[in-house]
Parts: sequence; structure tokens; C-alpha cells
Amino acid sequence: MKSDKSTAEPSWTDQENFRLIINNIGNYATFTVDSDGTVLTWNSGAQKHFGYQNGEVIGRHISVLFPKSDVKLGIPKQILESAEAGEHATKRTAHVRKDNTEFTAESSILPIRDRTDRIHGFTVIIRDLTSHDEAQGNIDHLGMHDPLTGLPNRVMMNSLLADALNDAKRSKELFAVVFIGIDSFRDINDTEGYDMGDQVLQEFARRLKEVIRPKDSVSRVGGDEFIVILRAIKDIDDAGKLAVKIHKALQPVFMVNSKRVHATASVGVSTFPKNGRDARKLIRAADTAMSRSKKEGGDRVTTHEDRRS
Repeated sequence: MKSDKSTAEPSWTDQENFRLIINNIGNYATFTVDSDGTVLTWNSGAQKHFGYQNGEVIGRHISVLFPKSDVKLGIPKQILESAEAGEHATKRTAHVRKDNTEFTAESSILPIRDRTDRIHGFTVIIRDLTSHDEAQGNIDHLGMHDPLTGLPNRVMMNSLLADALNDAKRSKELFAVVFIGIDSFRDINDTEGYDMGDQVLQEFARRLKEVIRPKDSVSRVGGDEFIVILRAIKDIDDAGKLAVKIHKALQPVFMVNSKRVHATASVGVSTFPKNGRDARKLIRAADTAMSRSKKEGGDRVTTHEDRRS
């Protein structure tokens, strides 16, 4: 009588081929543990992820692969219990390597069952997310920052301004928006070249970062335009004094590649709540004040007036 191939036990060759395939999957840590969590097998990907050779980890409890803080919370045990209960969803988990460095992983734990459906252990599949998270972090940073100056961009500025508005409304504190435009910046690009213009923008950004207070923020919101958010100011006069301090920091002659470049700035100031109670009105008021600075010859600070808000 011919055997039923659908119910036949896998041959030794099938089992060996399967073992070789699993062992050589280097992109994933794949290993098995018994029902108590003791490591039984360990593939090359697991060696790569965790730094342990087979003999160093086989026979030890799976908890050695988790941060001590997670072990104290019983997380390794909880993960195995969840897998035993049939919760097979892929999860983000924290792990620790042989050298004690930690990393975040995407892990799946699948129960190993016999023909009677009894669980004998678990297969653990882990993928290190370090590179993925770093890449995502870089993408997020680029989405919120100006690539030339490294300053927050307009998107990030809107978020910072929303935070300032919320804090001010809650604490009843004043804050100011300072709009800065470089005077005749197009002339610098036309006469000195775009590379020189880029370096002037970078120098403006550097000076602005150096002069503002730790609680303030500066963003590049346009080609030659910057916005500074002055948090928790005492009064309108205080905002004007801080804006003058910023303006003075931008006045010294710029030295770019040993060449003197004359670049001045026009500054406009609006304050919350006097010149507006929302982001749009505050930015428009500061922009209007900055435009008046330019019309009056540039290289000066103008504070927005009530009748023009």
C-alpha cells in the first residue's frame, strides 16, 4: 500500500534542508525556545543581531535578550503567554545585545504545535529596526528643517507658533513674532553669485541662533526671510528691545571666503495679543512691519502699530 504523502512525516533530508534555510537567513534573527522560554536553536541572523554564538545562548532563558527593565516588568513572559493564547501579531519590542547595547525590533512569536495541537515551544523571528528608525528620523527631520541652514522650516515654525499661542493663552503671558528680511538679497545673488548668497544665509542663521534666548526659536520661512518667536516677554517694550538686540547681531559686515559682504536686515515685530490672537494675524502684522522697515530704507526695526493690525 502506498503511503499518503499528505500525512507522511518529513524525511531527514527535508528537515535538514529546512534547518539550513532557516540558519542562513541573515536578515532576521530566527530561533526557537521551549514552552518555558529556554533557547533551543539559534540561526546566523540571531548571531548577527545579538552578537551571541550558538554555544553562548542555547540553554539560556529568552530574557537574556531583553533589557533588564523589561525583564523586571515580566515582558518576556507576557510575550510568550500572548503567543500561546493565539496573539500572533507582529510587535515592536526592545532587545539587548551581548555588548549591552539596546535596539528596537519588529518581532513575531509563533507557537510550535504537535499533531494533538499541544504547544511544545515557540519560533521567534526578529528584525532589527535601528536602520529603519534612523532613516525615518532623517526623513522626518528633513520634512521639518531647511536643508541649507538647518533651521526649522515654515512647517515646523507653524507648529512652534501654535505651541507658543497655546502656552500664552493658558499662562496669560505675552510673546512676540519677529519677521526678518535680508535687504537687497537679490543683488547679492546677482553680483556675487548664488554660492555667496547661500553662505550669507547660513551666516544669518548662525548669528540668529547665537543671539536668541534658549526659550526662543528661529526658522527660515522663505528665500531670504526668517521668523523668530520670542516666548514669555514682559511687555511690548521688552519685545522691541529683544528685536533690536537681534538686529544688532546681524549688522557687522559678513566675511565670506575672506571677502567682505555688506548685508543688512529689515525687522518687523508683532506681539500677542495686541496685534493678533492667531498665527495668521501675528505673522501678517510682523510681515507688514518688516515691509515698512524696507520702505523706510531698510536696516532697521519697526514695531507694528495698533491702528494697522
